[in-house]
Amino acid sequence: MERDKINRYAREAGADIFGVAGIERFKEVPFEKHPKAIFPEVRSVIVVGKRIVRGGWRGVEEGTYWPNYLTFYNKGTSWIPF
Repeated sequence: MERDKINRYAREAGADIFGVAGIERFKEVPFEKHPKAIFPEVRSVIVVGKRIVRGGWRGVEEGTYWPNYLTFYNKGTSWIPF
């Protein structure tokens, strides 16, 4: 896969940041959260991020709107769903 093509696709899909990390960057990560626990042959990890605007998080902080909490935070896993 070409990094530029993936970056372009991620940006078009709404990602705010994009990166590719070599698997050696994860050497300190416990195995249960390590990418190799899911895909043993992995050599690189594609990382995308989307900003959480203040208004989307404010209801969680005030205790009035909890569905966003589950959208942006998933304790016990190494991924965060959008």
